[in-house]
Amino acid sequence: MPKCLRLLTDYPRGYLVYAILVVFLVGCASTSASSSAVPPESTASVSDTTSLGAETRSEKPERAVCPPPMIASPELTHFTPLDARNMIAYSQDGFWLIDPNTRQTVRLHAGLDGDFTWSPDGRYIAFLSYMRLSPCPFSWVMIADLESGIIEPLVNQIEIYSQPVWSPDGKQLAFMDANARLFVLNIEDRSVRVFETDAFIPRAIDIYGNTVDWLPVAPKWIDEQYIAFLKRKSLGEVAGIVRFDIVSGEAETIVSDAVWPYNGFALTRDGQWLAYAPFGPGGDEPHELKILAEGQTSTLTLSKPSPDSRLQWAPNGLRLIGNSGMAGVTLIEVQGTSAEKVYLGPLGVLASEQAWAPDGKRFALLNENAQGQGVFIYDLTTRQLIYLGVETRPPHGLAWNPSGATR
Repeated sequence: MPKCLRLLTDYPRGYLVYAILVVFLVGCASTSASSSAVPPESTASVSDTTSLGAETRSEKPERAVCPPPMIASPELTHFTPLDARNMIAYSQDGFWLIDPNTRQTVRLHAGLDGDFTWSPDGRYIAFLSYMRLSPCPFSWVMIADLESGIIEPLVNQIEIYSQPVWSPDGKQLAFMDANARLFVLNIEDRSVRVFETDAFIPRAIDIYGNTVDWLPVAPKWIDEQYIAFLKRKSLGEVAGIVRFDIVSGEAETIVSDAVWPYNGFALTRDGQWLAYAPFGPGGDEPHELKILAEGQTSTLTLSKPSPDSRLQWAPNGLRLIGNSGMAGVTLIEVQGTSAEKVYLGPLGVLASEQAWAPDGKRFALLNENAQGQGVFIYDLTTRQLIYLGVETRPPHGLAWNPSGATR
């Protein structure tokens, strides 16, 4: 069966379970294999705002489901400030941190918390706190300040948001909503700019073709001025990858392949390398992985088994991991103009969550095997899988302090 017909549980937010069969309408038509750039095109409007108000988009897919509920935003909460160097954020019955060396754990927040992302300097953790998980996973975008011990919401409107992602300098956060709006938030003054875009937003449909959910994909920072996201060609089709200028509001298509929408593309921290998994022939699952250098049109192409979802570059930009199928994890070692592929094996049905260690020699993942179910560490030097002894629950999420220190 083509991968364009997939159970929702195969999506990274696989904790959503419905009584009906749901499928992602991700475009089952065959797509172009070209990845050449095209001239810039205006695809967005922008407004400066500190409030997430009514949508103003035109000629966009109509949202007939999931109207945002009228509900007050969460109150500010406190925790004891802590030294979080080398710690990993994960979800259990709230927002937890664990030190992989001492196995010490601490809970920072009680809620349906997940989709954690750590600021580059290690001071802040942004995350989503959900009102519910299914249907319509409404959430608030939250931030935890490890120095002050304060957790507070960054937006005053609940919505269906993507995971928030940090700019390389740690001064801005970006995230999408189910209306294809791109939010860029300034951490210092908490001002928000809202861009109306033509981003591709995956949706879940029932067997009758009715939309039952929207599942926005997190954008990716290229540098402090440019953000990449999947472009929508028409309802249910991915047109490629767009480089969006948050200063001018202009967008340029940098990849015209139809890209696998399950987090099927990733950029290195310096924005120099882009990895993506294009659809296979006839809209089937990807049969290859392409790695494109900034400013170049040639690619490194790797055949299956290669990672096609949850792609993540190591901090040094020389290693890439991602999921291969339901449970496998594949490592890519980039060496100049070539790349070596190493299949690490079927690491478990929960292996769709991974997070690199600051040294790029280990990564954390969610797994289930004879040792237990929960957070594991995979050591690339010894090829050992180590269970940390803590379980995890939906909504899942893993993030490793990238700096190795709080500040």
